[in-house]
Amino acid sequence: MTHSIDDTFDPTADPGGDGWGIEELLSVDTSGMSAGEALAFAEAIGQMQAMLHAQRLRACRRYRVATGHDEWAHDALAARLKTSIHRAGTEMALADDLIERLPRTLAAMDEGRLDDYRARQIAEAAEPLDGDQCAELEDRLFPAATDQPPQRLRQRARRAVAAIDPDAATTRARRARGSRRVELDHGEDGVSWLNLCLPSEVAAAAFDRIDSLARQANSDGDVRTLDQMRADVAAELLLGTNQQAMHAQVYVTAGASTLLGLDELPGELRGCGPLPAERVRELAYDLKATWSGLLTDDTGQPAALARDRYRFTGRLAEFVRLRDETCRHPACHKPAHRCDIDHRVPYPHGPTTAANAQVLCRRHHRQKHSSPTPPTGQPEDDPPPF
Repeated sequence: MTHSIDDTFDPTADPGGDGWGIEELLSVDTSGMSAGEALAFAEAIGQMQAMLHAQRLRACRRYRVATGHDEWAHDALAARLKTSIHRAGTEMALADDLIERLPRTLAAMDEGRLDDYRARQIAEAAEPLDGDQCAELEDRLFPAATDQPPQRLRQRARRAVAAIDPDAATTRARRARGSRRVELDHGEDGVSWLNLCLPSEVAAAAFDRIDSLARQANSDGDVRTLDQMRADVAAELLLGTNQQAMHAQVYVTAGASTLLGLDELPGELRGCGPLPAERVRELAYDLKATWSGLLTDDTGQPAALARDRYRFTGRLAEFVRLRDETCRHPACHKPAHRCDIDHRVPYPHGPTTAANAQVLCRRHHRQKHSSPTPPTGQPEDDPPPF
């Protein structure tokens, strides 16, 4: 049996028939492939890996059941798979979630359309939901989930969970805030990680201040990278050697009904994701908070913000950045406030409006105008969080 790399990979095909099987995939010579052929082949391998991982999860689950849920099952599995006990435990937990509560997610893995990492994002988001709510979550996520990169899928799943059960999302957020801590993880070659687990809005404000100070410190002849400068600034702030004042900005968006306490729909912390309604109101009514109103239509698009000019400025630009959150390239997560605002349909053929706008980082903005394969990111299916 022979195959052309242009053959469509059908993960449901019989490996012994006309479809791609493991032996066929392993025997393909990649050295003479064109760029398009190599990309298609990598996709086929990824699909096969997803299918195999689904079966591996079932095997892990069956092993635990067959041993009578023995307390040492994790240890034996870890030893056999040459992994850590913690990793074996999370593998079994994922198997339980997918088999018992998230059958459509497991089915997408069986079909080679969803890898285990993205399946894990869904399972983690679904943790506070009961069985019926999990079914509603999958209804909201599929079939679009199979085409979304991990971070965007995770954000969408979290938004869906907050909409399905706001009380559970609030309870989970309170519990998470209680787990804030500082951890020191010594690495090799004289460097270590100092990790801070903080409420998202606090962490965002802290990073904004560190980043701003690092960028201000940049000068001619400084050979440090921006990452190195951020690390140096953070250490100086913690050790008390950098006392320069800096105002940090954190954007939280929410509907008026949430701010007034009429519903429990979540707000949105820019660059992070959903924020429980309770926390949104706490931040909004803080004495240091600054409010900015924006009138939107029934679809969540801004009303009367179109401009007969080229540049996106003022509140229109602010709206687009808050709406898109990150670069629209499917694999890029650069925060919107560090990106360009681009016309989807080039000006003047397309207007300077929110509907014709997308946020692209400088790299992917250049790619759109210079590459034969420009970015294909699309706006989120969910309406803006206000």
